[in-house]
Amino acid sequence: MSDLADLPLKSLELPSKTVAKLKPLKIATVADLYKHSAAALAAAGLVLRELEEIAEAASEFGVTWSSKAEVRAALGAPATAAPAKKPAALKSPAAPVKAARITLPADVLEAFSTPPAHASLSDADLDCFAPYVDASRRNFRTPPVSPRHLRLVRRLALVSDASIGGSASRYLVGVIDLSGFPVARANELPTFLMHVANLLDDVLKRIGVTRTAQSQVGSAVQLGIAAKDAGKVLALVEAHQRWIGDAPPFGAPVPPALRPIADAGLGALH
Repeated sequence: MSDLADLPLKSLELPSKTVAKLKPLKIATVADLYKHSAAALAAAGLVLRELEEIAEAASEFGVTWSSKAEVRAALGAPATAAPAKKPAALKSPAAPVKAARITLPADVLEAFSTPPAHASLSDADLDCFAPYVDASRRNFRTPPVSPRHLRLVRRLALVSDASIGGSASRYLVGVIDLSGFPVARANELPTFLMHVANLLDDVLKRIGVTRTAQSQVGSAVQLGIAAKDAGKVLALVEAHQRWIGDAPPFGAPVPPALRPIADAGLGALH
């Protein structure tokens, strides 16, 4: 949870009543929160609904924690069948956003100055990320700068959606090109997508944007951003659009084994 240690608790956008109950535990960051078990938080006074909100937030931040069902079991609450829920469509930002002036880092300029094209990924392209994930395969660090891997981000969009607390939040969504991914190593896709997402997160940091949340849907990554940074993110999106132009989301046909993941990613932009 090294990256989460830098994120303040407010990044979760939990209700103020929930946050007030967490204060006696001296929880200041997202990492601090998820060091506590559901049972420990219940002992601190959090009720089932509040614990379920925390469980829901864990998936958005890529944290391994109790599921809603495990939370209910820990509190001795009866199991209930969750109603079928359609994925919420990501909407355009409610308020107009004007692109800010930004200076793109040199590696981003390099990535965006090469004509979009299909590139098969080699074993070396995948193996270079190995030192940046720990033995548990749960904790990731930002990989080294790689224009080649940045070019795999084939679509960027600035969108808005309801946060866990119900307020409108903005996100940068990027679709990652899987067409050159070796099918024989498909079991490594989740880790690979996380690394490319971290590269995109690193670009945000270097243009002065702080990511507040991160999640994945298929081949798409969703990075939460503060409303004040929307202009900078829009400028990045527009720079990317000038580079990608009318090129297809994927540089070549996606192998059948990876198609379900790719389709889910494209759907995140609709």
